[in-house]
Amino acid sequence: MRPFIPGPPAPFNQLLGPNDSNQAVGYYSTKADGIGPDHAYIYDESGSVFELLNIPASTSAQATGINNSGNVCGFFVDAKGVNHGFLLILGQFEVLRFPASTGTQALGLNDKGQVVGFYTDSANNTHGFVYTVSSKTFQSIDDPDGLGTTIVNGINDKGVLVGFFGAAPINSRFVAIPRDRDPNHE
Repeated sequence: MRPFIPGPPAPFNQLLGPNDSNQAVGYYSTKADGIGPDHAYIYDESGSVFELLNIPASTSAQATGINNSGNVCGFFVDAKGVNHGFLLILGQFEVLRFPASTGTQALGLNDKGQVVGFYTDSANNTHGFVYTVSSKTFQSIDDPDGLGTTIVNGINDKGVLVGFFGAAPINSRFVAIPRDRDPNHE
């Protein structure tokens, strides 16, 4: 396995999500402590191509996932300091904002048109979500043991979710299997 060598030299640089086509997404900061502003990018290992993503209205942005079609998700911070999720499909930019939330971050996506992440409500609680691209609908996700502290990090093509809940420094992981795929669900 060869290491990725993305982007410009930066003291803080993270790759966050690969696909099966030798592409990965991430972000870099020119500040060594990694405290913004962040710059989202796509790196294509096949051609050693580094593409900086221009996210409209952002002061800082991170690309967090890329699927096999090259669709990208992530989040950005606007001039008021509010987090917004985003989705890039074939160059078309879509802002993802969970209804009535005070902030949304998209953290992963699959090849079936689903995006996951978390949103913050008016009481400053976090809840996971699944966004379905075809219907443009959100579904809120909370682990039963982590109401108000749930974050969904990833989803595979079978709809299985992974994430965590709790408050730092104590976090617990979870895997959520859709009911129609769960052999233990009646």
